[in-house]
Amino acid sequence: MSVIVTVIYGSDEKKDWVDLELPTDVPVGELIPIMVEALEEHLQNIQDRFVLEIKNKNSVWEKMDETKALQNYGVMDGFYLRIQRKPLEEEKHDDLAEQLGLIEKEEIKGILETWKTDG
Repeated sequence: MSVIVTVIYGSDEKKDWVDLELPTDVPVGELIPIMVEALEEHLQNIQDRFVLEIKNKNSVWEKMDETKALQNYGVMDGFYLRIQRKPLEEEKHDDLAEQLGLIEKEEIKGILETWKTDG
């Protein structure tokens, strides 16, 4: 199933909005690169990392969990979503998490044990 949503990709001016048809059962983390590619002519530095946001019940934009799909948020036709560049501190966190993901658990345990006994 898919929905047609309005994606805000800049300021709240009408020229910075576009309607896209998106699948509801694909994780947000997989949708973001597709959306960035679709908005390539409008976005600068598409090599940057992006996040997708939805307005919560208090009308405040909040980041969507990249492991969840639009259907998990109850997104329906006509919803507004916002794509934003990922904040620098969040990128640093993601980079660290990615690097840690490359290290085996046993290696991490060994490093922590060494650190624990050295201190």
